[in-house]
Amino acid sequence: MRSTSLTRVFTLFVVAVVVDLSLASVGIARRASTQPSVTGTSGQLTGTSETLTVGQAVNPRQIHPEDPNPELESERERQPADPPDKPYKPTEGPTSDGTTGAGGFAPLKMFRNAVSQPVAGGAVQEPTAANGGNVILATGNTWATLSSDDGQTWPATLALNPGKKPAKGDFACCDQLAYSVERGGHTLFFWLIQDDCAGIACGVGNPTKENALTIRVFQNQQKLLAGQACQIVLRPSQFPAIKKTAWFDFNKISSTNKFLYLSTDVHTLKGTSLGVEIFRFPLDKLDEMHHGHCKPPRHMAWHLPNANSMAPVEHASSTMYFAEHINNSAKGDELRIYSVDDGSTKLSNVDRDVNNFAPNTRGAGRCPSPDGDDPCKRFNSNQTVGFRSGNTVGWLWTAPQDSQFAFPQVRVAVFRTGSLKSVTEHAIYSPVFAWTYPAVGVNSRGDVGVIVYSMGGGQFPSPHAFIVKDPSNWSSIGLHKLATGVASMPGKKTPTANVWGDYASVHAYAGCPNTFLATAWSIQKSGARSVSEDRVAWFGDPKDGCADLAVTGAIAAPGRLAVGGTLSIVDVAKNLGSGSSAATETRYYLSKDATKSPGDVLIKGGTAVPALVPDGQFSPTHATSLTIPTIAPGTYHLLACANDVIPIVAETTLGNNCFSNQSITVS
Repeated sequence: MRSTSLTRVFTLFVVAVVVDLSLASVGIARRASTQPSVTGTSGQLTGTSETLTVGQAVNPRQIHPEDPNPELESERERQPADPPDKPYKPTEGPTSDGTTGAGGFAPLKMFRNAVSQPVAGGAVQEPTAANGGNVILATGNTWATLSSDDGQTWPATLALNPGKKPAKGDFACCDQLAYSVERGGHTLFFWLIQDDCAGIACGVGNPTKENALTIRVFQNQQKLLAGQACQIVLRPSQFPAIKKTAWFDFNKISSTNKFLYLSTDVHTLKGTSLGVEIFRFPLDKLDEMHHGHCKPPRHMAWHLPNANSMAPVEHASSTMYFAEHINNSAKGDELRIYSVDDGSTKLSNVDRDVNNFAPNTRGAGRCPSPDGDDPCKRFNSNQTVGFRSGNTVGWLWTAPQDSQFAFPQVRVAVFRTGSLKSVTEHAIYSPVFAWTYPAVGVNSRGDVGVIVYSMGGGQFPSPHAFIVKDPSNWSSIGLHKLATGVASMPGKKTPTANVWGDYASVHAYAGCPNTFLATAWSIQKSGARSVSEDRVAWFGDPKDGCADLAVTGAIAAPGRLAVGGTLSIVDVAKNLGSGSSAATETRYYLSKDATKSPGDVLIKGGTAVPALVPDGQFSPTHATSLTIPTIAPGTYHLLACANDVIPIVAETTLGNNCFSNQSITVS
């Protein structure tokens, strides 16, 4: 929005300060300096094969113990705050925290809303999740875990230790990210971990060594469940444009059709900003990496020395877009939008005017909870998230209260791809509480899924989800609450720490691509104390749910018999998915291992399974009788496989259809 304020003259001065998250006192001025187009430079990294111990939870010695975590996530340059621009006066109405909005809102059904980490243990939770088939990788700042049943359960046997084999001399710190890309028949998983500065928290204390970002690449869900990763380590000093011992922080990850993108803030060890580094890796070459053959592909890197935190878009297609906040002396607040095509190495940018918002610095937000804690004091404008839907791109961020808004609010700005002309802007706000901390994703149809938090106004922070069918129209939002917070901070007594997690994640649900996989967190009670509780949710339009069929148990007798003998079997078929299934048939195999493969011997006959609603299951009242076919004597695994007759009924994944826990000896 154009400003009538006088031309701004900034005198920048740099003061090295010690990070104080409890006061959240570090300010960020939204820069107006021109960032020229930058051509990427190519480079080669080394990679290693790593075997992780699945079922090994966090080792406190390998996770930095400070709480809240010591991440900086903002520049250390103490710049003068932006002068207030002429405030934007909303013409749109406030957004309710109820489950219905104005007429025409997009319907939403919560297919699954599971607790992935009931006692996450930190004051700053930043959960993310990614899935492929029936496997979900979920992370927080100090933990990671897997689910092998579409998020129904999160057993301790599938816990992962982020600090397992970190970069040499380092400890895992924070800012973990889970991400996955569908690759036509399998899913490529990425697990990014930020280490601290060789055992010292970056940004506090007096570190003398740089930190690292560790990218663990899993070729498919089976490799992920086995803990078999390729590991790539990124250190600031490896990249010529930085040429300093420094540290990376506040990482964001996304992809186009051909490339994986990673952006990260860069700081000197004294805390001054060195700008932003953007990395690009070809997906085809990453797909060729596998445990035992972990040579990383050549990468491209762009260094933007004058940039603030960059927000890439989800669902980018063939062009990646990023945005950062700047302030123009004549126009007021703007987004500087960067773009790079898959066929180019040139990162170009344009500046686009957006509705003004109050200076967005740490400590500026106000949304006190009933216990006196104020989580809005943590946010700033580097917590921006982006999306691409069809021929539009857009970004969401949290803005502080001002003369027009009684509480912090979420701003939305949408632009046309190509021209990057403005399509619409919207404020998600309330006169009685704050809306904050958005996360955004896009499904295969182009619908936009969003997580936001209600905070303050007599209530504790609580996450909500909604869907926007048309990204050019945000006027009708219907919200669904994922959890109701009961405090603002974990601990026996709630301290006044004034912090919150900086981000969550929303992605299209792999295998059911018109629905969404999302993460969120809240403070809940565990006995007499409050704890951080992280959730993984699966939501979408009610008509877009998908089935997921599996055999979850089977018993057969006798355990030893001859060719031509009769085997009796009873099994349970279950629909683990979010949509109803058609009728199917379960069939049975004798196999040399517990995995179905072309060499397995089919036992003729099967069990007819009726249509199943979500979470519905079926077990016949009488055992199915099968005749053992001609087969060489020996001991075989008995496989019971759901949905096994062609044509196969549509479901999210076929990877979990078979069950085997019993051997049959044929004499």
